[in-house]
Amino acid sequence: MPERRIVKEDPYEVRITGMRIRTVVSCIAAALWPFIYCYRYVIPGQSYSLKIANDFWYLYNCKVYLLDKLSNFQFPLWSPSESAGMPFYSNPFTQAFYIFNIPLTLLYKVLSGYSYHDHQVFTVFGLSVFAVGILMWLRSLHVGLTFALISACLIAVNSKMIEILRFPNAVHTVAWVPWILLGITLALNASRPVKAGVVIFVSAVLMVTAGYPYNAYYSFFLIIPYAAFVFWISRKRPDFGLGESSTLKYTLVIGTALASAFAVCYPYIREITQLFDQIGFRKGDDFEFSTFFKFSLTDTIGSLVFPPAAHIEGWYYFGVAGFLIVSAYVIYSLVNYNENKLRGKTVIVILLWMGTVSYITYGSESYLFRLLWEYFPGFSRLRIIGRMNFILLPAIAYLLAESLRLFFESMYLMPETGRKKKLIQLSAFILVMYGLTLSAQLYFMKNKALQVNTVAYSKSYLPGMNEMSFVIYGAVAVALLLFCLSASALVKKRYAVAKFFLLSVFVLISLDMFNAGIRQWASKPLPSDTERRMIGVDSLNMKSFSTPRDNKQILLSLTPSFSVVGIDEWSFERYKNFLKRFEEESNYDTSMSSADRFSEIMGLNDGQKIFFTSERTHESLSGFFEDMNARRSEATDKYKILNYTGDRLEINVESVSAGKVIFIDNWDKGWKAFVNGTEVPVNIELGTFKSVKIPAGVGKVVFEYSPDFFD
Repeated sequence: MPERRIVKEDPYEVRITGMRIRTVVSCIAAALWPFIYCYRYVIPGQSYSLKIANDFWYLYNCKVYLLDKLSNFQFPLWSPSESAGMPFYSNPFTQAFYIFNIPLTLLYKVLSGYSYHDHQVFTVFGLSVFAVGILMWLRSLHVGLTFALISACLIAVNSKMIEILRFPNAVHTVAWVPWILLGITLALNASRPVKAGVVIFVSAVLMVTAGYPYNAYYSFFLIIPYAAFVFWISRKRPDFGLGESSTLKYTLVIGTALASAFAVCYPYIREITQLFDQIGFRKGDDFEFSTFFKFSLTDTIGSLVFPPAAHIEGWYYFGVAGFLIVSAYVIYSLVNYNENKLRGKTVIVILLWMGTVSYITYGSESYLFRLLWEYFPGFSRLRIIGRMNFILLPAIAYLLAESLRLFFESMYLMPETGRKKKLIQLSAFILVMYGLTLSAQLYFMKNKALQVNTVAYSKSYLPGMNEMSFVIYGAVAVALLLFCLSASALVKKRYAVAKFFLLSVFVLISLDMFNAGIRQWASKPLPSDTERRMIGVDSLNMKSFSTPRDNKQILLSLTPSFSVVGIDEWSFERYKNFLKRFEEESNYDTSMSSADRFSEIMGLNDGQKIFFTSERTHESLSGFFEDMNARRSEATDKYKILNYTGDRLEINVESVSAGKVIFIDNWDKGWKAFVNGTEVPVNIELGTFKSVKIPAGVGKVVFEYSPDFFD
């Protein structure tokens, strides 16, 4: 190996000739790897192409709706097509404030639309951001570039990251977490507080606005412990190279950056919270809702060595070879504690933290989860707690990178004295852990201790998936590792063996994870998935008044047919109550069938959303229909839709007597109304819709959604 020449040294970083170029090339490689690994989502129109399924279609619809509005220099506030109207801007899944909407809007204009496939590429781009972030963060900890690159590439496409591809907003939220860790490490350098603060601030803002509040919330169970841990390391070993920042300065940099990010994002967070408060399941304090999906010790073991035994929502499989290498590194560090006490202490702290996080994810079986659920602010709003496991990935990435370094150095750089003993130790640790791994795999298979949902999901999208493949990959992994360790002790070309080790491990883990990763939540694409759509939202909204609404669960629609279905886990609680009350009252009134009543008032026949009644208050649905029908028989009220953008409705009204105009679209506190230019109160009709009082004669009525957020 050629001798490297030191050019410059400072308290934070050792710069080596050519290192900057190598770092740039490595970042490019890390950014490209997710696109290579996820080629079936990236390359369109081929027989091997795949389509991301599950909730992805809804998030795609949100993105198209947003881009169309932005391309016309409008910012969408209200979504009129889902569950009879919902806020758009405060729906985190729309990513309404995410900075990458700007280049996407330009592409929408230039390419004349945005396709389902385009959104898949955008989602995979999130994996690239994550991969480069992990690489840069590991380098800030002085992990060798090659080891950091291999680890970053593998962890960026492990089963946890591929599983959340169905949530583009979740991918992009997680993507910025390692960048925050990078900023925290930079804060240890007393001479670079501004750079560190900017990295933390920008990354935190992007993480929050990326649109997956749960993951942003979970991330602080990593960020805060990491800040304390890495500072502790720098105090224990000043020569470790992490800088010489004082406690006060370090705390101020991190605290100021995070506090500033929170201040910038607080209005957005407040609006999301207020929206969730109006959605029954999302407002918290429902223990059954929070613990509906189970994760357990069995799932943890399955995540490490046998994915079919782990719940798909929480698994984080990174290959049997990866697990064996990391396990051997951990055992070696503990057995040889006196050889490197800092390494041993680091391993112990990481294991304790990972164990604590895993225990929290056991939900109702975890006393710590119950404690957090009862007393920790916001924790009771969470669900599917196994998803929290994504915060383990940076720790796994660090352990994997350091494990690769230990094996590489043992095979090549270590002097002859003591090398064979070290190789024998590592081989023994590999064999012991493989014995435990194989026992667990065979136990799961023999006792059919498989997660029904995991196997069902996988096999429905993965025809021919065989659980035995993970056992086979385990056998190949142990054979490969033992071969490399033995060869390095017997042959003279140890450098070639060490390089072969790194390459083969990378390939083997990639193939192993591919079986449990790339085709999660995937299905066959349709020809229309590559067609770019430029929908014209304002035109669709106008047409919706003459297009029958739909009684199907379509959520946000990209057609003039709007949905009136109430979604248990998403729609306004008051709207769901209206639907329930409608059904109950209709059972006692046989003068008109329930279906006919519902079709009339919800516009399922003709898209009508405007009705007239007298000024009286309606205590029941039957009373409402009686009043509406009586007014029809007594007078002819007329209206004409002048303009409707989703956020603003303008109508001309001609009424022979005073009364009310009812807009069958959900009420929210941000709605305002104007009658002939004068602001009037927006009343809640039937517990969920909007209405205003109007005088007799001809006039103009305007409903406008103008939340306080924009005042």
